[in-house]
Amino acid sequence: MNKNLLQSVREYKKQSIIAPLLVTLEVLMEVLIPLEMAKIIDIGIAEGNLGYIIQRGLILVIMAMMSLFFGVQAGNFAAIAGAGYAKNLRHDIYYKVQDFSFKNIDHFSTSGLVTRMTTDITNIQMAYMMSIRLLARAPIMIILSWVMTLTLSRKAALLFLIVIPVLGGTLLFIAKKAHPHFIKVFDEYDELNNSVQENVNAARVVKAFVREDYEIGKFHGVSKYVYQLFTTAEKIVAWNSPVMQFVMYAVIMILIYIGGKGIVTGTMETGALTSIIVYALQIIGSLMMVTKTRKNAALLLGDLAVQNALQPLWKVYTREQTLFVKSAYLEAMKALHAEEILSQLKDRLAELEGEPVTEENRKHREAELRALRAILIQYEGIDTHHFDIKQKNNHVLLVTNRNHRGILENQTGGKAHPLGVIVQTDDLLQLLQIRTYRDMLFLLPVKGLLEQKPEKAAETVWKPMLAICAKYHREDKPFFFRIECRSAMTLEQRSRFVKKLGSAIEQLSDGKLVNSPGDYEVELRLIANREGKFFPALKFYTIPDHRFAYRKHAIAASMHPSLAALIMELAAPYLKENAQIIDPFCGVGTMLIERDIRVPAREKYGTDIFGEAIDGARENAALAGEQINFIHRDFFDFKHDYLFDEIVTNMPVRGKMTREQLDRLYEKFFRKALTILEKEAVIVMYTGEIGFVKKQLRLHREFSLLEEYCMQSKAGCYLLIIGVKR
Repeated sequence: MNKNLLQSVREYKKQSIIAPLLVTLEVLMEVLIPLEMAKIIDIGIAEGNLGYIIQRGLILVIMAMMSLFFGVQAGNFAAIAGAGYAKNLRHDIYYKVQDFSFKNIDHFSTSGLVTRMTTDITNIQMAYMMSIRLLARAPIMIILSWVMTLTLSRKAALLFLIVIPVLGGTLLFIAKKAHPHFIKVFDEYDELNNSVQENVNAARVVKAFVREDYEIGKFHGVSKYVYQLFTTAEKIVAWNSPVMQFVMYAVIMILIYIGGKGIVTGTMETGALTSIIVYALQIIGSLMMVTKTRKNAALLLGDLAVQNALQPLWKVYTREQTLFVKSAYLEAMKALHAEEILSQLKDRLAELEGEPVTEENRKHREAELRALRAILIQYEGIDTHHFDIKQKNNHVLLVTNRNHRGILENQTGGKAHPLGVIVQTDDLLQLLQIRTYRDMLFLLPVKGLLEQKPEKAAETVWKPMLAICAKYHREDKPFFFRIECRSAMTLEQRSRFVKKLGSAIEQLSDGKLVNSPGDYEVELRLIANREGKFFPALKFYTIPDHRFAYRKHAIAASMHPSLAALIMELAAPYLKENAQIIDPFCGVGTMLIERDIRVPAREKYGTDIFGEAIDGARENAALAGEQINFIHRDFFDFKHDYLFDEIVTNMPVRGKMTREQLDRLYEKFFRKALTILEKEAVIVMYTGEIGFVKKQLRLHREFSLLEEYCMQSKAGCYLLIIGVKR
């Protein structure tokens, strides 16, 4: 690395030195482990000495733990050093730019400077971090593994002494040939960024002079050149894998020959041969890090959306032998327009699904399958199932308000559950007529709750999950699912858990359950209890649930229709048929629609100051078949020829309002209510500010609190039934 660049390390020299030292200790532990394994085989197992095996086994465990500790610490120090170095370098470049003369400023384009401050520094940061950890590891591993081999077999050590320079030299030659092309790529980034910046900043100028086609052609030209550079470099780097594979297998065959001959003649022990083979794999593995170049190059082509790269990527993908690289080509193709190769992708998917699964190919096969399916879903969507609504002996959970499960128990004859009401029924159609529950979930028959261990959780749920899916659907084809995890985990923890769980379920089901978060028909819902364990259930989006189909539009503060329906069920004894009702803060009209469905009214009005909400309310009401007058007006300026029998409303949330402003709002509301309500009217109010309501009830004797229902304890939300007498 350039000496001038290294000056930016400064206060992070300590971490930069400690990291490779810790790597050395980590590698030392790793190379000592095969030596101890040889002793266990040659002495402990050969002589049947159990005590010796246990003794050496404990030493192995200690070595492994020490290796892990040193590795973690090395990664920590390397990350600190890399991030700190990038921080200092970005600072130095920024201040250097401030000192530029006009000549230098004219020499560097704005986009070029931006590239150096962002992309280039990020690449340097990664390179520095890899240099002090990963690249430091490779030569140390090679040297120590060779030294250990020398203690076991001079012939094998001599073989390595020949192979290492040959293989290393070949890889260095490949890297040297590919390196200039990658250097040119970064120069072309400047041009690419410059083209984008010019066209964004001067869009009006481009349009005024009708230069769109020229600028598009210019941009495509630069993109094509970047693609050509990467393709050329890729062709060179592609020799990595066959060269290393050939050398690796050749070395192992020679070692088996040497070792086998030594074991027969008595000059070598079995354990020693095993250790030598491990050392061989460690040495060759240390030289194989550059294989990731192909993967990264492919992904970059996708990120740049280089459409011309589609056919070359497909050709390289079909020839690729390194399993972990294949999915990267598909990920790159996903970012491009892949319509022309859809038939080939389908054929490859069918071929891959028919291939036998082994422990060696399982992980990479699943990654390739996911990438193939993702591309096909982009263009064709998922192959959906049809729900069998006539199934008997259904065991379902209806999710509703926990404080008022009794309403749903009376409606269904079910039993209370912490999340709602459990119902056993032969008639799902009847349940789909009830409006007071939010979701219908199908319980997974598992023992106990799921722990936050994705592999273990997957083993528990995949069979019952597949069985329930198959029971309720006619077609025999894969089910596309997503995972909804509701817990106190951080976003990062939850994301990691869901990803691992989805992948494990997909693997265990052999592709019959496909994890597809973007397009799905089944949801595995995991709801955590206080101990962090999960209650598992399924939600089917294939169910013909049309209860709230009218709700096409919603806004941030919109109430869910099931809650509005529950409110009207609780308020039903106070609702009058053929009443004249108004919602002063109607939003998208949910309260008024559910009020009229529960007890039909004669005249219905809704007002709101948010015009988009009123537009949405009108469309929602039309879809629900309701005749409601929605008016874009402030309730406090609203006037009408006759008085109303009811006010039903979800009061505005605090938002950016102060307590004083909210207090005035409630004061104005109750004063206005007195002017528009009949002598014996009722107010059905959902509010999160019960204190302000009770203050106004104390000040206005005309109002009396008839009923008070706590709807959400934590949020402090209440349903209040208020009577009016004047």
